[in-house]
Amino acid sequence: PSIPPLARGGVGGVGGEGNKPIYRFPPDRRTLFAYDILILGDVPRSFFSDAQLRDIQRFVEERGGSLLVIVGDKHLPWEYRHTPLADVFPVVFSDAREEVNSEEEFRLELTTDGKLNPMMLLADTPEESERIWRQLPGVFWCAVAQRTKPGATVLAVHPERKLPLMVVQPVGAGKCFMSLTDSTWRWRYRVGDKHFYRFWGQVVRSLIPRELPSDNRFAKVGTDRTRYRVGERVLIRARLLDGNFFPVKNREVTATVKREGGAPMTVRLERTPVSLGTFAGEFLIEREGKYVVAIASPAQPNVQAVAHFIAESSSLELDEPQLNEPLLKQIAAVSGGRYLTPRDAYTLPALIKSQPLKVVRQFESDLWSAPLPLLLFALLLTTEWVLRKRKGLL
Repeated sequence: PSIPPLARGGVGGVGGEGNKPIYRFPPDRRTLFAYDILILGDVPRSFFSDAQLRDIQRFVEERGGSLLVIVGDKHLPWEYRHTPLADVFPVVFSDAREEVNSEEEFRLELTTDGKLNPMMLLADTPEESERIWRQLPGVFWCAVAQRTKPGATVLAVHPERKLPLMVVQPVGAGKCFMSLTDSTWRWRYRVGDKHFYRFWGQVVRSLIPRELPSDNRFAKVGTDRTRYRVGERVLIRARLLDGNFFPVKNREVTATVKREGGAPMTVRLERTPVSLGTFAGEFLIEREGKYVVAIASPAQPNVQAVAHFIAESSSLELDEPQLNEPLLKQIAAVSGGRYLTPRDAYTLPALIKSQPLKVVRQFESDLWSAPLPLLLFALLLTTEWVLRKRKGLL
């Protein structure tokens, strides 16, 4: 398809499709970070400035947005190999251009991970989905990656050379999905948009950042689990950004933990070396109940994120799993039972008293279908007729 004015760098035009007109690439970091997903096709490298490419990288790694990349045979990925965008890609491309140009079409083959991934399901059942994938029209071209990065998940490969064709990977706080072929439009053959729209719709939905109801783009907080026992430690993780979507650079921040009906307490979270703007800290649970963790970005104190978890009392059975024979014998004596070891299990059938089994069966039948009442009714009528006849009453 032709490149619209937006992709060619123009500012005019109708603003593309959708309910929100977009006339150009976001001019600054704050505007870009207001989006959730960025879709990048075979766009020339010259379309972006170096600062914009760094902003795209931060959009994924720090903002937690998603980048959907569809490679092409002209510009991408070849012109982006030594740019900040290459750090976001889930695969590594060699300096020499490598691609597959086949005279015969080849179909995408799902990997084991691909068969289990919801974005690759083309039907309501996995079996029907695999059948559709085997029947989809093939493609003739794909880009060749040198290798996949650690942590990347390959969803589809070349059927013979096993080259990665669709790959997804978490990158910092976000994700990147890459299709190494640009010919999925061929799936429209004879069926229209049925499979094409379903596939790309599922990919987009899977890439949408999962914002918790109380979270926002500037503050996120969560715990490693949602249920704990008294005496366990809770790990709190938070990601904080300022008003311009830059990571908060504080060495530590404070989260508030409050138990339902109790007084609030503060927990110190220290900056982690893994990713800018992320913090982590622990605290010990001393009482059971429902807890709420709340935190706000120091640069956005009015914007707060919260997380919930439940603490339960300890279980004696789980805390002391070893055999307590005296206690078991005591329980058996009080309840009128018997304590048996595995060696005595063969005596169990003899200890079960045999009791006669009484079975009660109840049958119902309609009066008009029962012969005896009918005969009695007929006899009464006949007797009455005979007596009336003899008395001259007829």
